[in-house]
Amino acid sequence: MLLFVALIATLNLCVGYVLGVHVGVLPSLPTRRPAEPPEPAFDLSADDEDDFAAEPLEETPPPKRSARPAPSSDQIMQSMAAFQAQLAHVGSEMQASADDDQAFGKCADRLQKANNEYLEQAHHALEEFEVTGEPVEGCREVLADSVKKVGDASDEINNLLADGVPDRAGREKLIEKAGSLEKVVDESEQRMENLDEGSGAAAPAQPAESSKEELDDDDEDHDEASSDDAPAEQSADASDELQQLHARIDAELASNSADLVIATVRLDTGGLADSADQQKLIAAIRSIAADGMEEGQQVANREDGSLLFVMTGDTVESATTRIDRLRQQVEKTTFEAGDEQVSTTVTCALGEAVEGVSRGELLQQLDEALGESEQHGANRCYHHDGFYPCPLIPEEMNLSKQTVSLGV
Repeated sequence: MLLFVALIATLNLCVGYVLGVHVGVLPSLPTRRPAEPPEPAFDLSADDEDDFAAEPLEETPPPKRSARPAPSSDQIMQSMAAFQAQLAHVGSEMQASADDDQAFGKCADRLQKANNEYLEQAHHALEEFEVTGEPVEGCREVLADSVKKVGDASDEINNLLADGVPDRAGREKLIEKAGSLEKVVDESEQRMENLDEGSGAAAPAQPAESSKEELDDDDEDHDEASSDDAPAEQSADASDELQQLHARIDAELASNSADLVIATVRLDTGGLADSADQQKLIAAIRSIAADGMEEGQQVANREDGSLLFVMTGDTVESATTRIDRLRQQVEKTTFEAGDEQVSTTVTCALGEAVEGVSRGELLQQLDEALGESEQHGANRCYHHDGFYPCPLIPEEMNLSKQTVSLGV
């Protein structure tokens, strides 16, 4: 009965709501309408389209290539010298590894890479000549001739290596081609040097007549200057030797040699008042170093009096042992300069090449490692791994004392 009453009440309620909406007494339920599209950010009418089409687009002109100065003859000769040192080093390694397939193959790869890098640099220099239009007289011709000859030799080398590492006869031809390529670069460098000398200003002409007094004065000046010829020649030789060592380091870095280790040795104490005697002391230390060096390793005097080593064939560990042996031997050596006996010590630093490092950065790392001696003391070995310098723990070696005469 109650259920019937509830059903009747619900029916009446629904009928009443429908009648109310129909006569406008009750609001109807809201209906869901689709969302209207948003208004455009701008109204591109037909007129606007015509105006937009009528305006031509402004094209941005391509950036003009800035004309950099063409390389000088000195810069080109430096590049040639570095390439020549690279060829000489790779050629000697090829000869030494002629019986080792793997080692010879690596040397051949380095030879190809050196050729390609030189040709790329030379082509770039020729392009700069075209931009500037004012190269050193004859410089472009010498460089272009060098590019042609090196390119032809490089093609022949690539043909020999087309099928991989060649047989013994092919390796001998490859070594011969590397040697001839080195001669080509040397000839080009000499031609460039002759051009550079020819471009210099002529020496001022001497007067046709000179009095006897003036000639005598000139002879006296010549006699006084001749006393300094030997030290000047030694200084020039040391400078050339250092440049050759720098070129070798550049060649090693250009070939991405990951095992390149260099070192520097600095004189600490026991200096001599006479500069000539001091040079003999440094030469004696260098002689001690040479006794413990392997074939292919090289040393040169730096401008500040220290020694620079290229430790070819050494790992960081073996180079450390070799350099620290030198340090300990110098410490146990008495140097005789006439009636004077001198004792001295040296501080050493080693650096290793990391990817992308330049020679300047590598030498700076050596100097930073030497700077650690201010905190940790001299007469020690320091190492720079390309990131941080640190002192090395010395390994005591039972070395005998010795006396070395400086011949003063």
